[in-house]
Amino acid sequence: MTDLYIMERSDAPGIVKIGSSKRPEARRQQLEDGHTYRMRILALFPGAGKLEHRVHRHLSHARVLTGPGREWYHLSPSTAFREVTDVIFAAAAPESKESTVTPPIAVPTDWDRYRYGAA
Repeated sequence: MTDLYIMERSDAPGIVKIGSSKRPEARRQQLEDGHTYRMRILALFPGAGKLEHRVHRHLSHARVLTGPGREWYHLSPSTAFREVTDVIFAAAAPESKESTVTPPIAVPTDWDRYRYGAA
């Protein structure tokens, strides 16, 4: 099962990464390797990885156009969370107002240590 995730870099506030992985924590560590910044997992959407391309199309207006990768977006964490949730629920119940999608999981981290330079 592949999960959808939202991550944020410690040195790039206002930019989030939205992607999918079977092992989001390993992916977070891979993104940090060899860099001075830290990655924070802001939210996980269990089993929603199959909707990654739909989410990316929905957010194409906010895509970061410079640098490597296509999964970075100029969005606040709360806006990213809302937009991803909207896509997931719309996909789960296109003709119904009820949804059986697993709710997203907010992942607590020690992010504030990195954000405020205590690490």
